[in-house]
Amino acid sequence: MFLYTYLFLTGFNYTLKDLKNFRCIHSKAPGHPEYNVSLGIEATTGPLGQGLGNAVGMAIAHKLFTNKIGGVFNHKSFIICFVGDGCLQEGISYEATTIAGL
Repeated sequence: MFLYTYLFLTGFNYTLKDLKNFRCIHSKAPGHPEYNVSLGIEATTGPLGQGLGNAVGMAIAHKLFTNKIGGVFNHKSFIICFVGDGCLQEGISYEATTIAGL
């Protein structure tokens, strides 16, 4: 629910009615979001902990890309990953954060 609230408050195409229909069939705010860039969902993952690993991979890819092209683009970008306690109970979360710390 936090993701949809964040997207609503930052101007994506969600209404209060969409938020009230959270986890309803055919809702714009299903319980497990599917990929839809126009609605602010860039990636979706399945099992717990996979999203954190995905975010670490995106951050590494961004760093490698920035290092390769140098100062061609003058922009600031960041990777946002919302992680719950269930995700942090999985081993892959610790493996991914270990890689991120290198």
